[in-house]
Amino acid sequence: MVFPDNASLALGVAQALGIDEDTAFRGMLNAPPDPGAMRILPLMDAKTPGHFVNGFAANDAASTLNIWKRVKEIGYPTDEPIIIMNCRADRVDRTIQFAEDVLPYIEASDLVLIGETTDPIVKAYEEGKIPADHLHNLEYQSTEEIMNMLEKKLHNRVGLWSRQYPWCR
Repeated sequence: MVFPDNASLALGVAQALGIDEDTAFRGMLNAPPDPGAMRILPLMDAKTPGHFVNGFAANDAASTLNIWKRVKEIGYPTDEPIIIMNCRADRVDRTIQFAEDVLPYIEASDLVLIGETTDPIVKAYEEGKIPADHLHNLEYQSTEEIMNMLEKKLHNRVGLWSRQYPWCR
């Protein structure tokens, strides 16, 4: 996925270095993507596809919200998204940041919490600060249990995966 602001910045740097626009564009298009780059991957089957939005590229609230905005602009089915949030005991500050600065701004059908130390998000949801229809707190659940729950929900939908937990089929 290309973010226009990033491409503009790269073109500006190329121009400052005396690299012509055509060469800069070819270089950007032919460069291998960063392993952590944001990607959208198809899930499930062709009849009822879901889409997995890997939000690992975002390291802060603004970047995560920009990814979501771009996914919507491109036209993926975002009416009833599933947000999968991995919480880590060593990153409670990040969990709190997402509970305050990200999740309140993405209307979700399902908010799935995995990992550990999910309490800040559960509390914000219970206080009505997070606009999700359903909260699934799968704290400490096995990968198999998480996958079983998600497989039932991902047909014809987008799943936004946020923070620190690699998953995709």
